Amino acid sequence: EEIEPVVAVLIDPRDPKTEQNRRKEEFLNNPAYLAFLAEELVPVIDGTYRTDAWAERRMILGVSYGGVNAAACGLAYPEVFGMVAMQSPAFVDEIVYEGYRTAERLPLRFFISYGDPLWDFDAGPMIAILEEKGYAVQTMQVPEGHSWGQWRGQLDDLLIAFFPAGS
Repeated sequence: EEIEPVVAVLIDPRDPKTEQNRRKEEFLNNPAYLAFLAEELVPVIDGTYRTDAWAERRMILGVSYGGVNAAACGLAYPEVFGMVAMQSPAFVDEIVYEGYRTAERLPLRFFISYGDPLWDFDAGPMIAILEEKGYAVQTMQVPEGHSWGQWRGQLDDLLIAFFPAGS
């Protein structure tokens, strides 16, 4: 056993009626979506399941635009999400970067994975900002591109980083 037991909640960003992928509209710079996660969904999960209902034991994870959303959620709700995992975060603007640059250091830990910069988004600027602020950041770069295969292959490392057995 390499990790503690965890409860995972997965959110499908597709419209249930049309199957349209709404991740760009929902994940990027959307305070209403962040509020839904932290203020509505988390209390329902904590009230329904046996969870460790402390920020330092709760992780938010996202891939691509979802990675940007995870970073934004940590910034907006550090009292809810104490661990932020980003896989190939697709930072398409400076809004989240600027938020971390200007905010006081928050009680957050980070895991950031990314592939070869020729085929994936460059996580370097976010890593540099976080390290400059003194955050604990575990990084993983692999010789792959922006793909589910890359992200799936890193889940063990990510979970072990945040939920090691005996923690």
